Amino acid sequence: MNRSAGVLCFLLALGCFCHAQDNVYMKDGKLLGDRKTLVKSCVEGMGHTDSSSNHEGICDCMITTLATHFTFKEFMKLVEKGDMDFVKLMKDKKKGGFGDDVMKCVFAYTAEMKKGDTSQGEFQKDFLKSCIAEAAGKEQMRGYDPETYCICMFNQMKAGGLDLSALVEAKKDLNNPKIQEMVVPCLQKARVEQTIEAAGDISGPSDKGEVPLLALGNIHRVKLRFGNIEKYFTLDSGASDVLMSKDLEKELLKSGALLKSDYVGEQTYYLADGSKVRGKNYYLSGIGIGDFTVNKVMIGVLESDKASLLCGKSLLGKFSAWRVDNTNSKLILTK
Repeated sequence: MNRSAGVLCFLLALGCFCHAQDNVYMKDGKLLGDRKTLVKSCVEGMGHTDSSSNHEGICDCMITTLATHFTFKEFMKLVEKGDMDFVKLMKDKKKGGFGDDVMKCVFAYTAEMKKGDTSQGEFQKDFLKSCIAEAAGKEQMRGYDPETYCICMFNQMKAGGLDLSALVEAKKDLNNPKIQEMVVPCLQKARVEQTIEAAGDISGPSDKGEVPLLALGNIHRVKLRFGNIEKYFTLDSGASDVLMSKDLEKELLKSGALLKSDYVGEQTYYLADGSKVRGKNYYLSGIGIGDFTVNKVMIGVLESDKASLLCGKSLLGKFSAWRVDNTNSKLILTK
């Protein structure tokens, strides 16, 4: 996005004194130039002939967006300074709505992304690059393919017509339907390969097993084994990992079921009451559940007195299928 934006703005500056019937005027009413000439220069400046984007459409839309949000003086100042970084400008709170309009231009005139597609437009490539860099740096994205996730998110945003403002607001509440309806399907797609590999992380006498549960209303607890240590964990499909307390961490370290070398980092967890807490992460192998033994399970040790023992998706997701038999209080697992 930066490269094409820079070329666009340089060429716009060159064409700012052209005249024609369809002229472009900046926010303060000053003439920027002839729209047809500006669009042509923009397309030529982008230097791409791929079919994934309607470059004329993008350029025309972007020119209108610039003219709507900037005065002639502001625009020329950016050009002179060589500071026409669209990503930076989209985050500028003084230019409210600019980022939304830029994304509308991109989504309106770009095709859906596909993995391995070398004909992606400049806007798509820059979105993908920045998204992958951000996703790859997050602890909670371990076990997911950042490229698959980011391509899916781009396509979901395009299909849903979600602008930046709505996305930023939705991200403040992780239970927001807009976020859940985009993120969850994309995470599922990004973890396909991991799910296939996960079958090798489970050993047991058969492909299917039943595990007794302790049920209290809608709460189900399952017994997990760590060497010779057994503890009941609450089943929580909303928890990303197996979560435990610092006291249990100490007990497992002392017994040798958990090693300091299993430590892989830290991340922030969001609790059911909306609070946030830091947690230490380990990759733990040899967790027993029923007749199965599961390896390479991400666990989180919460730095909080509120820490509960929760059996989350890092263990349950290793199985190709799992369900709760409420009638007989059993957890049905399929390898």
